[in-house]
Amino acid sequence: MAHFEFHSYLASKFSNQTKLQITTKPLQGGFTNLTIRASFQPPVEYETHLLESVILKYAPPFVASDPTQPLSVYRQTIEAEALRILSGSGDIPAISELLQTYVGRVRVPQLVYHDVEENILWISDLGETNTLSKYLTFTPTPSAPDIKDTAIALGSFLGKLFVATRDPAPDAIALLSRPNVNEIVELVGGMTKKSLLRSHFSEAESLAARVEEALRDGGKQEQCIGMVDLWPESILIDSSRQCGLIDWEYFGLSNAASEIGMLLAHLHILTVINQSSVSVSAALRQFISSLLRSFVANMQAPSAYFKHRALVTHGRELINGFDLYSDKLDALARDAVVQAGVNSLRAAGRTEVDINLPILSLNGGEWIWADFGLLFSLPEV
Repeated sequence: MAHFEFHSYLASKFSNQTKLQITTKPLQGGFTNLTIRASFQPPVEYETHLLESVILKYAPPFVASDPTQPLSVYRQTIEAEALRILSGSGDIPAISELLQTYVGRVRVPQLVYHDVEENILWISDLGETNTLSKYLTFTPTPSAPDIKDTAIALGSFLGKLFVATRDPAPDAIALLSRPNVNEIVELVGGMTKKSLLRSHFSEAESLAARVEEALRDGGKQEQCIGMVDLWPESILIDSSRQCGLIDWEYFGLSNAASEIGMLLAHLHILTVINQSSVSVSAALRQFISSLLRSFVANMQAPSAYFKHRALVTHGRELINGFDLYSDKLDALARDAVVQAGVNSLRAAGRTEVDINLPILSLNGGEWIWADFGLLFSLPEV
């Protein structure tokens, strides 16, 4: 596990302020980066910002939770640029304009400072929040109307985001093209292959290749702009049910199918983890249903390509959940999640002409099939 002396780092930044008290608190997550909240008493001025608190993210040149896995710190440059664009300071106004229409419902942090030498990103503090996973799984769970309201706001924002940024202009494509694509393909595709081999699937090589091919393609047929790494831990919910979207370090060219397919996979894993709790299961089902209905209502009719890409990404994330959620899944649950992921990859086919949706319902996957039925349905007129 990576380590960084945040307190010493901050003390050096404010060494001339002898009466300043600095407290630091590690934040949850820590899979790719190390993240803390730093609080200042009295508030301190830095880079034109008056800070009572700030979020600091340290990006080591490897996966923070696994130092044996190299990972370029360029991811932090991507996030800094993403936050500039989201604030309206960049050359892609559609996103910041959309955020303005969702004031009070959806928000993103502001960039405070990017310390390139130390690989530290300073971003504004969104305050006390819960990740979406905790919001939905803590007991007592939120009320059904609150869950529905939160899901509808998020689903409609995502649908409108992907429509507003569909078919980006050449200058936007050039701005958002990433030099580290192969690194991500190897990291994510390697996780898929390792999990499939561990579970002794004879198709491990071919299914992992399907995942890698989709990652390299980048959704070129139906490009839009998205987070690329959209999962419940990058969605924060505060006491007023605002959705905070964080961790934009893979922001760039994407496609709507991959974005929603990834988020849906992690919500499905949470459903498996919490299947013994009636109230939590009901909360998750309410959220998934409302999210998908809202998303579909704000999207264009799904193409065969959309269906193929959603299924590939969904399958990939279920399979990779073997490692991400290993401490929360028992052996039977892990097998069920990986099997559902394999079903999703099989259902996707090698290309969109090979899609075979009924495969999703095998091995007790009827509920996953039902959710994809919602996702692939036409919007109501």
